[in-house]
Amino acid sequence: MKRMLLIVLLVVAGVITAAAAGSGGKTRRPFIVLAHPGQVVQPTSATDTNLTAFMLFDEPTRELTFTVSEGDDELAWQIMGPAGPGELGAEIAFGVWSPGPISAGTLSKAEAKALRRGQLYLRFIQPSAIPEFPRAMRGQILPVPGVRYTSP
Repeated sequence: MKRMLLIVLLVVAGVITAAAAGSGGKTRRPFIVLAHPGQVVQPTSATDTNLTAFMLFDEPTRELTFTVSEGDDELAWQIMGPAGPGELGAEIAFGVWSPGPISAGTLSKAEAKALRRGQLYLRFIQPSAIPEFPRAMRGQILPVPGVRYTSP
């Protein structure tokens, strides 16, 4: 009985190892955001700035991180959705710009599914550009097809 259990465990371990090797351990998916004022749903609040964000989504943990092409201490961001271009979505995450990787936190299963489908967007807000009238830009979060990264 113990020998049979050992054989079953070894077979299961071999299947899991083969599956991991077959995927190459590629667990992080890249996404790109081209934020532009032309994508803002409320055009009166659009800024005249463009930003690019590079996002990584860790599949096992569902953690989303990103870096932004430029920014300053007054630049706030929101992950919104699910929503298509020209639609408003609910806020999923919020924070302020910082140099280096920014954590948007852990997505729910439904949010992760919407992310993979390109239904989430990143909104940047410049609150102090005009204090009574903050400026914004927006970009859909789009997957980079066929690319995966190995988690460190």
